[in-house]
Amino acid sequence: MTAVLGAFLILGALAAAVAASRVMRDRPIVGLYIIAVFVIVAWEIPTTPSLSIGGLQVKPEDALTLIFLVSLLLNGRRLFAPPRNRHTLYASLVVLVVLVALSVLRGLFAFDVSTALNEARGTFWLLVASAWVLAQDWRHRAGQMGTFALIIGSALTMAFGYHAAVYGWGGVDSFVGPVDFAQTGRPLVAGQAIFLTLCAFYLIGPGWKIPRLRDQIFGLLFLIIAVASQHRSVWVAIAAGGIVYLFRLRGRALERTVFIGFYSFVVLAIIAATGALKDVFTSLGYAVSSDRTLTDRANTWSVLIDEAFAKHNPMVILFGEPFGSGYFRKTLSGATAEYTPHNWYVVLFLRIGVVGLVITASILLAALFRLLRNPKTGNYAAILAAILAFGYFYHLPWYLSVWLGLAVFFSLVGTSPPRVDRDLLLSDAGRRAPHPYRPRASI
Repeated sequence: MTAVLGAFLILGALAAAVAASRVMRDRPIVGLYIIAVFVIVAWEIPTTPSLSIGGLQVKPEDALTLIFLVSLLLNGRRLFAPPRNRHTLYASLVVLVVLVALSVLRGLFAFDVSTALNEARGTFWLLVASAWVLAQDWRHRAGQMGTFALIIGSALTMAFGYHAAVYGWGGVDSFVGPVDFAQTGRPLVAGQAIFLTLCAFYLIGPGWKIPRLRDQIFGLLFLIIAVASQHRSVWVAIAAGGIVYLFRLRGRALERTVFIGFYSFVVLAIIAATGALKDVFTSLGYAVSSDRTLTDRANTWSVLIDEAFAKHNPMVILFGEPFGSGYFRKTLSGATAEYTPHNWYVVLFLRIGVVGLVITASILLAALFRLLRNPKTGNYAAILAAILAFGYFYHLPWYLSVWLGLAVFFSLVGTSPPRVDRDLLLSDAGRRAPHPYRPRASI
């Protein structure tokens, strides 16, 4: 009976995934909004609830990842359609997927299924969701993306205000809530703060057109909120993206940015002169001076890397240990820790080795340089630079796949609209529809 119920659930899940994938094929922006829901509730629900099926824990992210995977299988030709497949990065992407898949398979054989899959989930979600984003065509959806960044950024700003009002504006070492919850006292978690930063970078520009004044004002507000969240990793990410902007701003975009930045500084200086921001500057100063967390993290990174090299196994160094091996190590205080190390690059090294780490770095750095060379992709260059900087301090949250996939997409295809999209030219009945970029002639 259990087997029949399990088979029924699997078939139902696949049918639902096929139906949902068709919706996301025609309206991929819907998929981005669904991903963003996980961002908005990340403070209240740091770990989503799970459903046990035959001893295997199934999470909402698993269901969404299944939809993305089915969509990729049904519409895979988009992922390999020109001009994306004309770049050598695609070979590296394929090798990276193979390495992750092999690490998961090795973990399934070396450990029990739940142990391997639980550890691989975050990486697998990020990879599949990024691939799904990469498979869509976003060149004619700039308006939708601007609205998306504005709405989600505003939602995160309201979440910041709500948490600050209810729990207070905590610092880097504060925690609030019951003992079994113990969420950070900062109004946003790090994943929310970096997502808000990326929304701001998209709105500020410079992109394929001069950003509107409204978007730049909201983008600046989002950056201020991200800084006020007191995540130093996000501060570094903002600095990395800001450096990119310093070299990309031109003409009216530069004039408008200087104008808004100057008068924002004047307003803040006037408010600070009244003493109203004394506590704010005290908290920010403490966040800058406190290095205990960073010291402890850096120590655990070195411990895990040294342990990998101490095994004197070339396969471990080159291809990593399988998912499910765990991250057990000793901290500076002598306590034991098993959570994922707060460094995406260390995680990649431990699970797919030097080979996987080099391939990942080559893909992202090549994408960054291509974005920097294109005058119309400056916003995505800043976004990717911020993600790369943030990854040094955290294992990338899977929902950053929104911006990671978009940045890689525009590094490969640029910003010009596609000449012909067969999926848009052919209706569901197979009849030829009007050209999507040519208005129908009036009668």
